[in-house]
Amino acid sequence: MHVRLDDEQWEVDGEMSLGEILAHVNDRAQASGRIVTELAIDGRRLTDRELVPSLLARAAKDVATVHATSITMQALAAAANSSMRQFAELLKREGATLARNLRAGRGDLAPLDLWLGKLADYVELAETLHQRCPDTTGSASMAAPLASVIDARETQDTVRLADVLEFELLPCLAAHDRSHPSLAVHDRCLTEGKPSSLRDNQPISPSASPGGHGRVESPPPSPTGPA
Repeated sequence: MHVRLDDEQWEVDGEMSLGEILAHVNDRAQASGRIVTELAIDGRRLTDRELVPSLLARAAKDVATVHATSITMQALAAAANSSMRQFAELLKREGATLARNLRAGRGDLAPLDLWLGKLADYVELAETLHQRCPDTTGSASMAAPLASVIDARETQDTVRLADVLEFELLPCLAAHDRSHPSLAVHDRCLTEGKPSSLRDNQPISPSASPGGHGRVESPPPSPTGPA
């Protein structure tokens, strides 16, 4: 199998598993202070959710190429910060439209379900960033209004849904977005103190980030690849 990590290229033993190879790629990137953010196997780019045990167990001889791209931790933190803010703005606009439609009697819940899926991704990203860098804001403040939305959704109470969206969840989302720290905080996590796993080159799962690609580390529950 031919393996490429950025500008490095090498051949590997065909008897190794794909999981072992990805673990080696991940270790090699981290040794240089970088994180693997994109992965292509036989020319097909994969997300973290596609790195399932059955794929990772495949023998190297059954795969022709593995191409990985990595970035520095500073670049990853900058991208995460920007994506968080853009994602929050999108959620606020779409949530406000949903609340208006529900209040006007347009009670189709399919758009709400799609929006709740996006919100779940945002919450996961916020919590992941908070775990990696404690100076950032976690998702705890959104737990109560989110639970209220889910409860109203289960009973299909569109009036209650509109109220919770407009007066509880969207204000909470706006406050969370305003409290999200500047990039300087992310940089400090990379260079100072001991709490942040970012400084220790532990990947943030872009599965939680909008449009992100899978990290290469041991498969979790995608954010994701071998360790």
